[in-house]
Amino acid sequence: MQQQETEGSLRRGPGGKSNPATTPSVHRVSTTTVRPNIFAPMVGAGIGGPYLQREALLPRFTPQRLPHRGAQVSSLAEALRTTLGGQAGATQLLVGANGSGKSATAAHVLAQLEEAAALCGQPLQCVRLTCARYEGAYQILLALDRALPGGPPVPSHGWPLERLYDALGAKLEALGGPVVLCLDELDSLSPPAIEEVLLLLTERSSDLTGPGLTLLLILNNGTLVEDLPPKVAGRLGAHLSVFPPYDAEQLADILAERADVALRPDALGSGVLALCAALAAQEHGDARRALELLRTAADEAATGGCCVIDETHVRRAISRGEGDVLTAVALGLPLPARLLLLASADAARARGDPRVRRPSSRDVLRHFAQRCAAAGVGFGGAAATAVRGSQLLAELGSLGLLEVPLAAPGRTRRGIAPLLHDAQLEVLVAADARLGPLQQTRSVQRRL
Repeated sequence: MQQQETEGSLRRGPGGKSNPATTPSVHRVSTTTVRPNIFAPMVGAGIGGPYLQREALLPRFTPQRLPHRGAQVSSLAEALRTTLGGQAGATQLLVGANGSGKSATAAHVLAQLEEAAALCGQPLQCVRLTCARYEGAYQILLALDRALPGGPPVPSHGWPLERLYDALGAKLEALGGPVVLCLDELDSLSPPAIEEVLLLLTERSSDLTGPGLTLLLILNNGTLVEDLPPKVAGRLGAHLSVFPPYDAEQLADILAERADVALRPDALGSGVLALCAALAAQEHGDARRALELLRTAADEAATGGCCVIDETHVRRAISRGEGDVLTAVALGLPLPARLLLLASADAARARGDPRVRRPSSRDVLRHFAQRCAAAGVGFGGAAATAVRGSQLLAELGSLGLLEVPLAAPGRTRRGIAPLLHDAQLEVLVAADARLGPLQQTRSVQRRL
């Protein structure tokens, strides 16, 4: 049967090929709706608001000057001066609390050292490694090997540590100049890993024919170095630099330095820097916290279309960073789940001291049925209520609102513990009158 050609089909010429002259044009109308992009109004607009360079308020930014750390910078620079002559320097130990300027000082000095080495033509390599990103000695040595130029590739795993360090030592000798290795957050490693890393880097470096390694060790807990075995501590011979916490005036100076780079000249309202510095000084003088407050306040101003940061934006930044996550999650739950949270608190109160004996799931479900009846919530009978309550127990346990032990045959079950305190439960009750009042008995405490 000969197939008829419809309008719009291709007409075949001699040899079965399509003939463009006789082929009608087909216009297809797209039925796909163009979805508006929520970022379209932001494209090309930049960050806006009070910002000039937002990166200057980030912790990874290296400033040109470090206020109130001149003594530490001079001491570290003097200790590393020998590397400009092609010799290894002594190990430097930088100890201080979080946000006291240890990492920023090391980054600042190493950047200046690389510039000075380039000016005088001295081969020199500076490597910074954050130990929190690695699990042990192998990963740290591997990261150091990959940060240095030249040499054959090293596998990610499978080599003995001795073989890995032999390959690293050959690369160090081939460089022909000193290598400064900065190990930041050293105390994030386990004590055995710290001992293993330092023993390899100090003991084997003495066997190299070249300048070898110069170590900069940054940590918060100085006792970790004191607890090292004598064999490691004797080879380390570290020079100590202590970084005390900043006070409010020093933090204000740091914020002023960063604000000159990051913000517009008229972007700071009266008292903003002093407020951020005072709040951060209360938290052990943490400069990172002060920068975070100022950055979050600037973000609040930019979101609201304001070009000037005032104290209201700082207060919003504080409330946004200190929000009660558990209460916010609980308020967003459906009514039966919130009733079960209160039922678990009722069951815990009925038991007395929950640290001695926690309520079982049967006790919680019994109180859950009572609260459902009082609130007018039904599931079609007592059996259906128990089934739904058991499902909600598992869901609340996965959300971290209840501590629900797993079923373990042959073991004593620990019972169910509510993880919301009285103040959080009162917020939950005040938001919905259907939940009913809390039982006024002894408070529920989380088991230690």
